Amino acid sequence: MIKPAGYKVLVKPDPIEEYTESGIEIIRQDPEKEKASQQTGVLVKAGEKAWMDLCDGGSWAKEGDKVAYAKYGGSFIKDPEDEEEYVLLNDKDINAVISGE
Repeated sequence: MIKPAGYKVLVKPDPIEEYTESGIEIIRQDPEKEKASQQTGVLVKAGEKAWMDLCDGGSWAKEGDKVAYAKYGGSFIKDPEDEEEYVLLNDKDINAVISGE
């Protein structure tokens, strides 16, 4: 498992939809460009210093929370254990916690 260091957080990005609600398949011209537009995901892990300087040592997001993050923030990283792809971000790149549906 990837362990974020310092002020970093690890987010599992939401999958890119391949079909519209009416069932039409979405054809992607540039999958890498589509990845860059991801903006929501689930917070998997936070580094030991995440949010310490931003909110008196507390955290406004915890593991398992759905979060919105900076559109072009972070970098994609693949976990060698489970082959899953994650986004490694700075704590300040988390813009909001999304609750409810």
